[in-house]
Amino acid sequence: LSLHDALPISPACSHLSSGRWPIARWPRVEKRKALSAMKFVMSSYGTRGEVEPCVAVGRELVRRGHEVCMAVARDLVGFVESAGLGSVAYSLDSQTQFEPYHNLWKQFYFSRNLWRVGDLNKLLLEAAEIGGQCLAETSTTLMSLADGADLLLTGVNIEQPAAKVAEYYDIPLAVMHYSPVRANGQIVPALPSPVLRRAMTMHEWVMWRLTKKREDAQRVELGLPETKAPYSQRVTERG
Repeated sequence: LSLHDALPISPACSHLSSGRWPIARWPRVEKRKALSAMKFVMSSYGTRGEVEPCVAVGRELVRRGHEVCMAVARDLVGFVESAGLGSVAYSLDSQTQFEPYHNLWKQFYFSRNLWRVGDLNKLLLEAAEIGGQCLAETSTTLMSLADGADLLLTGVNIEQPAAKVAEYYDIPLAVMHYSPVRANGQIVPALPSPVLRRAMTMHEWVMWRLTKKREDAQRVELGLPETKAPYSQRVTERG
């Protein structure tokens, strides 16, 4: 089974296929503007609850006459296509992505097993491996799909690779925040707002430092500069 066969592409996106990865073959922007239509690439690598908000936006864009192609987990391709959107399938299904994190929360965070360090580290490594695979595949797939697009819209789980791809092609990036993930002082009302905001800001910084080496290596391959701040700050500064 080839990688291309493992990543089915819907008829609505069949013109994007070339070689092993879906390659966007879209007309240039100047020709499309005459028809007032735009090309939108959307990506949401997660469960159905994470995909549905993006699908709702995609349906409205299609209703307004734009073209939309969305990359999702392979088991959600049918759902996306039933909404009238073109689709490209990532190799992992949503259950494979969800299971390591579910086990982590179930067996440790919501239990009294935190003292079992060896088992905890094993689950953390499994979750990190799946997360790294999702990030890498998102980057590779969007590098193909976003060539010639007018805008890239991503779900909150995969902002980092999407932001890098949008920067590479110099196209606008929109992020669907269906949960309050940016640093704020309201998500836990019981805590003082300044403390909560600082804690969330620190979390963003720690996550950036943990992934910086991998992200910088990918950026260098694309001719982009190494990162100097968390991606949330870079997305804000880029506009």
